[in-house]
Amino acid sequence: MSALSHLLKPRSIAVIGASEKRMAQGNVVLANLANADYRGSVTVVHPKAASVAGLPTVASISDLPNGVDLAMVCVPAAAVADTLLQLEQIGCLAAIAVAAGFTDEEDQKLRAVLAELDMGVGGPNCMGVIDVANGIPLYTARYRENLPAGKVSVVAQSGSAAIAVANFRGLGFSKIITSGNEYDVTAADYVEWLATDPDTDVVGVITESIRSPERFERAVRSLQDNGKSIVVLKVGRSKLGAQATSAHTRAIVGANEAYAAFFDRLGVPTVADYDELGSALQCLSTSPHRASGGSVGIISISGGQGALACDVAGEVGIELAELSDRTSARLRELLPGVSGNNPLDLGASVGSKDRRLDALRRFTEDDAVDAVVVMQDAQDTLPIHPDHDYLPHVRHVVELGAMSDKPIVLVSNTGANTHQMIEDVVTGGRVPLLRGMRPGLVGLSTLINRRDAEPAMDASELAGCPTGDALEELRAQVRAESGTLSREMTVRLLQAYGIRYARSSVVEDERSAVEEARRLGFPLVVKVVSAGLAHKTEAGGVETDVRDESSLREAIRRISETVAQRVPEAPIEGFELQEFVANDAEAVVGFTDDPALGPLVVIGTGGLLVELADDHRSALAPITQRDAARMIEGTRIGRLLQGYRGIMARTDLTDLNELTRRLGRLAHDMSGLLSEGDLNPVVVSEGSGRAVAVDALFVTPPR
Repeated sequence: MSALSHLLKPRSIAVIGASEKRMAQGNVVLANLANADYRGSVTVVHPKAASVAGLPTVASISDLPNGVDLAMVCVPAAAVADTLLQLEQIGCLAAIAVAAGFTDEEDQKLRAVLAELDMGVGGPNCMGVIDVANGIPLYTARYRENLPAGKVSVVAQSGSAAIAVANFRGLGFSKIITSGNEYDVTAADYVEWLATDPDTDVVGVITESIRSPERFERAVRSLQDNGKSIVVLKVGRSKLGAQATSAHTRAIVGANEAYAAFFDRLGVPTVADYDELGSALQCLSTSPHRASGGSVGIISISGGQGALACDVAGEVGIELAELSDRTSARLRELLPGVSGNNPLDLGASVGSKDRRLDALRRFTEDDAVDAVVVMQDAQDTLPIHPDHDYLPHVRHVVELGAMSDKPIVLVSNTGANTHQMIEDVVTGGRVPLLRGMRPGLVGLSTLINRRDAEPAMDASELAGCPTGDALEELRAQVRAESGTLSREMTVRLLQAYGIRYARSSVVEDERSAVEEARRLGFPLVVKVVSAGLAHKTEAGGVETDVRDESSLREAIRRISETVAQRVPEAPIEGFELQEFVANDAEAVVGFTDDPALGPLVVIGTGGLLVELADDHRSALAPITQRDAARMIEGTRIGRLLQGYRGIMARTDLTDLNELTRRLGRLAHDMSGLLSEGDLNPVVVSEGSGRAVAVDALFVTPPR
């Protein structure tokens, strides 16, 4: 934090890489500092020139005064590592390296040097920092003139992303920070520093990856504990299914899903693009209130506009509030012609403009309404004049925002620039003016309080899971295998974590199968046992509902012939005989081990169509009973099990919840040893909810 104070608020700056004759990056930094009337000392390092941009120079880094706060290192990639070493020798406290295009050798050298330095280094591959609040633009490019000051700070790995947000109308900035490749100072470091920055109330983060989840979580908690807000735009959200996968779970999980679960656990809202980020930052920096729940009221001046807003609200996950009968009746009294429901169409009432503020207030005060969005035509091409009807309506919304303790936003129905007269009315108030329905509604959703105190993991929830020496022995056994775990090791894992697996036994041939079947009893399921064969059904290696000895022999012959034809390289080691479990409902419960964030537990609709159904919810392991309940309730299979239109009776979810939690603990304990895993299907019995895994697959990471 001390190094970051020198980096972000330097009193003395050295610029390395400015030119005497051309406008190099260092020269742009000098010009920006001059334009901002920076009052600290600035020294230019140049081997020959007596002055650069009117500033005195020193011939080498060794000639700089000791204890320079910050060095702007604007040299080519090949010279960055040596430059930083020289700066360390003169006691420089912080540096920003802006170069990109490192060779592998240069990159390795820079990383090795940074590991040994005491000073904090931003970058490389960044554009620097603009401290708008204090007039310190340490930036290698020209930027928006008269950048408005405010309480919003942005931390972006990408310089172009920072430029996009800096040019967003309606925002006032404290700091714009480009973190680049984050070889040393990371986004988490900047966020933690901003947590105590008096000039910052809201932080927007644009990131490609989180270097240290624990570090980032600590920074976010610090920010939240200081009463500040944060919103994240995570870049890179493609499907992992494009990669080669063994487990169905990995095929249905998006690359960004672990990050979404991570941010959700922290109570951090996320957005999908720059427009949504700009709207979110407007909302968080303008509205002093946060919604205690997610039920929203929509007000419009057109029925069609309100209907479209409802459609978009549903798409972005916003629920509509259901007004009380008393509120609806009062609205009909105040505004004859309206339905009195949500959304409220003001345009349906004629001759009642003098009662609109009372109606807006009554609508907002309804106990079911947690936040309000007012749709308003506000484009700058509208022929609005000082006596236009829109302006009194907008003033009413601003007055409502001043008297209400709920978040209220005004949304122009397209993304076009908004009219100056309307902007003048809302400026200085508590109601943000947002552009575009989707960005506006997403922005509003960030005002919903997401800090939901999670209960600690109850020890009783983990009863029967291995600990201590037993866990270490189990890990050693898993470590000894590679690829798809053997059936023996798979069953051992399930038993160790108390996960119910269908009664089964492995046999070598038809004769031993018949003998074992007499013990297990019919009906049975027969599966091929073959190392490395992940999907037995696709290989023709599964026969179900086998009801007698004759059918059993036939099933084994068919499996042997079909597998040999379809997958000739797969050795048949034997056959698994398994009790036939009534197929009332099929779920999939699995996990993937994210390299940065750890295991992501997934539950959803299972069976042969698991990937086609694409019905799942996820959370980072380990998971609590409440986590598992929310995951199950958020899926179609969960809603089916709660009783659905006579298709299935209401079913106890206790067993499925416990199985999900136990698999989460298994995934957590085996993180780094297992890259993915499936229990598919998990058959859930109607009514009783008895949950039994009838197939299991665990895979180790490549070695």
